[in-house]
Amino acid sequence: MFNSAAGAIQSITARYYQNCVMLQRDLLEVSFLLDYFRTNAASIAEWRGCDETERNKKFGAFKVRTALDDRDGFTERKREAAYKRLCTLGAHASQEGFEFLRPTDAHCGPYFANRALEATTAELAKLCVGAAGTFNVFFDGRSLADYETKLSFVEAQVAWFEHFIGPFDKGQLGGMRALVALLRQR
Repeated sequence: MFNSAAGAIQSITARYYQNCVMLQRDLLEVSFLLDYFRTNAASIAEWRGCDETERNKKFGAFKVRTALDDRDGFTERKREAAYKRLCTLGAHASQEGFEFLRPTDAHCGPYFANRALEATTAELAKLCVGAAGTFNVFFDGRSLADYETKLSFVEAQVAWFEHFIGPFDKGQLGGMRALVALLRQR
């Protein structure tokens, strides 16, 4: 996740927007896999121990996205739409991807385009905030300071999400606040 995010930032600053989109797709796919492991921890050992063919059968992008949507009760399959959008624009040859490479006329190599810069930066920010939230749950708190740090992170994540995306389920936030308050009383 960190390498993909850093590579995407590097691609944006070098004005290679399509490369940025390819790395964003990788970031999204790894985030989905980590989210899957969050509620299927026993699968981590299986994923580590299987060969590439078996890993693709059991843990391919489609399988993971579908399992997450089923787990969360999402029938709209928005994860698939987000993944396919990144595939179309950056990872696979497509007319839409070729259009993305044209600021105003056909152009090879780096180019500056406000539209592409804004779109890739906004998408990368959204993906990084979500990935960080998924990654965060894999770290257990060992002290009050750990839990306070996790709480601060989740509060900032919720505020960012609500400002840029829209309403956010604050159930996890309330539970974390209660846990920190309990730990402070000890």
